[in-house]
Amino acid sequence: MYKVNEEIHTLENHQEIYSNGWIKLYRSIKKHWIWANPVYLKAWIQLILDVNHVDAKILIEGELINCKRGQSLKSLGTWAKDFGKGWTIQRVRTFFDLLKKDSMIETEGLRKTTRLTIYNYDTYQNLQQTDNRQTTSRQQAANKQLTTNKNEKNEKNEKNEKNNIYEVEKKFNFKKELQKLGVEINIIDDWLKVRKNRKASNTETSFNRIKKEIELSKLTANECIKIAVERDWRGFEAKWLNNIHAFSQKKIDHSPSPADGFLNPENLKF
Repeated sequence: MYKVNEEIHTLENHQEIYSNGWIKLYRSIKKHWIWANPVYLKAWIQLILDVNHVDAKILIEGELINCKRGQSLKSLGTWAKDFGKGWTIQRVRTFFDLLKKDSMIETEGLRKTTRLTIYNYDTYQNLQQTDNRQTTSRQQAANKQLTTNKNEKNEKNEKNEKNNIYEVEKKFNFKKELQKLGVEINIIDDWLKVRKNRKASNTETSFNRIKKEIELSKLTANECIKIAVERDWRGFEAKWLNNIHAFSQKKIDHSPSPADGFLNPENLKF
């Protein structure tokens, strides 16, 4: 067995060396916002699979770069290619921004590449880094000695997972619920500012009402919330869109007001 941290790898053979093995994935990820987006979920799992499980040095275009456990050295273009069809550099950048805002990763721009670090990797990928065959043998031996119900043990383990990067807060989170609907993070931030200025409460009841109106509008959630930001609405109702269309037909070039028969969102509480 060779010692990885004493060897110098090229980017190509480094990726080949680390293409085998396994990772630890918690069931509680099903409660996380990323679970609701299959594309982001797949990309997140690939990040965990692709980062180093031990420290290494990688040779990139003649430059030797340290790459620690839980890190990876790839350009945004390479990530877009690895994530597959439909991914662009801009989409990778947007995805990474979401992960950084949720304290899941950090990135560092280097001269020839980008260093990506997964937060708390050591804490939650701390299984034995030994030969897989030895690990399998130990697991088989341990399984013969089990006398308790596996499901009961798993439930206890899940209760002890504190500060897990995959855990969702028990308290209702208005912002994360909007993310699950597909609203872009920058639009959410802008709308939350509008709602704060309009003294709107970000409760679960308010969210459920807004979600129902979005479904009635037949537009995407992102489109609806973007319109709300542009028109300085603290809430959203599908029928407001009809009023906008009516005023557009009459070529009225001033902002709608209650005197014009337009519902004033400021008088409504969400």
